[in-house]
Amino acid sequence: EWVMAMILTQAKSLPGQWITEPPETWSFGNAPMMSLNTQKLAIFGFGAIGREIARRALAFGMEVSAMTRTTTPDLDGVGHAASFSELVENADHVVLAAPSTKATHNLLNRESFAAMKQGTHLINVARGELVNETDLKTALDDGIIACASLDVAQNEPLESGHWFYTDARVRFSPHISWGDPEIVARMTEIFVDNLALFKKGLPLKNVFDVEAGY
Repeated sequence: EWVMAMILTQAKSLPGQWITEPPETWSFGNAPMMSLNTQKLAIFGFGAIGREIARRALAFGMEVSAMTRTTTPDLDGVGHAASFSELVENADHVVLAAPSTKATHNLLNRESFAAMKQGTHLINVARGELVNETDLKTALDDGIIACASLDVAQNEPLESGHWFYTDARVRFSPHISWGDPEIVARMTEIFVDNLALFKKGLPLKNVFDVEAGY
C-alpha cells in the first residue's frame, strides 16, 4: 500500500495540486495528472512483497512486469523480464523489492540508471544497499530519475546532513513502509505455525536460504 501511495502521489502530482487560494485557471490543476492504466510498473524481486504490489497495481490497470532470481512471475497479468535492462527500459515506475545480497549490492548504479527512460520514478522498499547513492544523485541531476521515493538508505539511522533530507526530488521515510497495527500479530502467527510444524518434524515456512543470502 505504501508503494501504491507513492505511485499515485507521483502520477497525480501531489502535493503540488493542493491550493491555498483561488488559482488563475480553475479545474485544470497545477501539474500533469496521469492515469495509472496508461503507466508501466517494473518490480525487481517477486517474493511476497513483490506479488502483493503487483496485485494492487493490476487492480489499477497498470502494465506490470517483474524479474526474479530463479523463476518466472507466478501471477496472471504480470510479464517476465529476463534482464534488469529489459525490466526497466520502458517503465514509468521501478520498484525495488529484493533482498540485499552480493548479487544485488549497488544494483542501481550509473550503468543500470542509463537503461531507464527519462523521468522514471524509483521506489525502494527493499534495502539501501541496492542503490549507489552517488549515482542516484547523478541520475536525478540528469533527469533520468524524476523522483526517488525511498523508505531505506545505506546507513540507518541516516546521518544528519545527508542530501536525502533536503533534495526536493527525494521522498524519504524512515523505513516505515511495512507499518501496520496488525504486523506483530501476523509475525507471531507465523512463529506459532512454525513451532507447530517443528514439533511435528514437518518442513517450516519462510526457511532462510544460506547460499542465496535470504
